[in-house]
Amino acid sequence: MIHNMSPQDFAFGAKYEEDIASQQAKIEGLIRNGANLNAGPGSQLGGSIPIVTVFTASGTYRKSANGLRYIIVEVVGGGAGGGTSGEGGGGGGYSKELIASATLGATETVTVGTGGGSGSNGNTSSFGSLLQATGGTSSGGAGGIGSGGDINIGGSDGSLFDSFATSTGGAGGGGGQGGNSVLGGGGRGATTNNEAGQAGKVYGGGGGGGEGAGAGGAGADGVVIVTEYF
Repeated sequence: MIHNMSPQDFAFGAKYEEDIASQQAKIEGLIRNGANLNAGPGSQLGGSIPIVTVFTASGTYRKSANGLRYIIVEVVGGGAGGGTSGEGGGGGGYSKELIASATLGATETVTVGTGGGSGSNGNTSSFGSLLQATGGTSSGGAGGIGSGGDINIGGSDGSLFDSFATSTGGAGGGGGQGGNSVLGGGGRGATTNNEAGQAGKVYGGGGGGGEGAGAGGAGADGVVIVTEYF
């Protein structure tokens, strides 16, 4: 499914501030090469109005022929499911890239990584061959990894199960918290005997760990966000 939405802010994490100079340099390069970043639809308001498309399922991006200058793509991998022995699932990785129109094909394949079920890894999200973000892992709860972008951020690891928890439902135990992605929080781990972990939050949050006979929570699906500038 594809949702078109008005521009809005997203939290990119601390590393965003460290790497933002790379994107600024790309924009300055486009200007030096003659791209008018303020021309196009909405210029009467003093600047182009970006168009944001959110892919929540795999599909195809089709490049606009109406004066597209560049796009910014963000990908988040699917969150891992929580472990059945108490570990929280890892959060999906994140990657963000500014891409000049001339670099794009007429179409680009968009893959949205689904979240893992109980005890299963999350899946990779990607935009063509340009950037990707792997899903979190369930066994050990490691977060996914972003690659190919100007900004690449790993998902948070899932928490280990409470030291008093046992796979047979020992009293006083609890499941670990699912790892966060840049855009989605992890699910809460089980707090009582034989309770299931909670599912990860959108987008890319890892599932909470189950306790005893309780299943791990499912990881949240990833997402691909494309913002077009004319």
